[in-house]
Amino acid sequence: MPSASSVKVSAQQQDKDKDLKNHIMDLTEPFKQVVTLVEHKIRNMEKRKGKLDSYKQEQEQGKELNTDQLAAVAKYGELMQSLEFARDLSKQVSQIQLETSRLLKKQQKKDQTERVLADLERTKQIMILTNWLHRSTTMPTVREDFVNGRNGAFALSDDEIEALDELSTITCIGMDKDKAEEDLGPATEYFNSLIDGKTKSIPNTSTTYCHMRETLLRMNACGYAYESDSETKIDTDENDISTDSKGVAFVGNDSAQIHTRVSFTFMKPA
Repeated sequence: MPSASSVKVSAQQQDKDKDLKNHIMDLTEPFKQVVTLVEHKIRNMEKRKGKLDSYKQEQEQGKELNTDQLAAVAKYGELMQSLEFARDLSKQVSQIQLETSRLLKKQQKKDQTERVLADLERTKQIMILTNWLHRSTTMPTVREDFVNGRNGAFALSDDEIEALDELSTITCIGMDKDKAEEDLGPATEYFNSLIDGKTKSIPNTSTTYCHMRETLLRMNACGYAYESDSETKIDTDENDISTDSKGVAFVGNDSAQIHTRVSFTFMKPA
């Protein structure tokens, strides 16, 4: 049984396919109108040809035709040329319509693929910007490394640190429901300005969104390694703290110990 999410995606794809089909139909409609008009002319000429064929047959059988009938038969060759031209025109316009429809479908699929890739790239950048804005403003170790330019981090200027703090504040949503609704609009606008790299200044700073967007992307790409935790041993019975020769902290005796090892995470360039 398909999941709700797969059904939703399938429905969305069906809607997109329907929109694509309607768009192609709109663009090829003029060709259809031309074909319809020409085919109408062809049917009228074929009816006229049928009459002239009967006149010619009567004439061959020795029946005397009146003046109007003779004049009509005299234009038989001209009629046949016009009929042949109309048939050829209808065929060519139909072929152009089919070719145009094929090219439009191909272009539409290409455009759709490019939009999907662009959406994925935007989502990727949103995740990168959110990740490093969070780390640089809520993780003391990461912040200090980028303040001092150590462990592969580059040193941030005072203006950049100020801008990071301000971005963290203005894009934060309140925990209270009413406050969250109130904050959502402005916070979304501020974060979109960051994603789009707008050249206007971040509120209460002299630094632009564009500069901070590039700064956050540089933070992701610089190969910075940060120390996530220090290895500790925690005892629930005693309160004395000591460290071993490797710098491992001990709290109390060995009856209840929790180990957390030192690890380094290397951020790969995007």
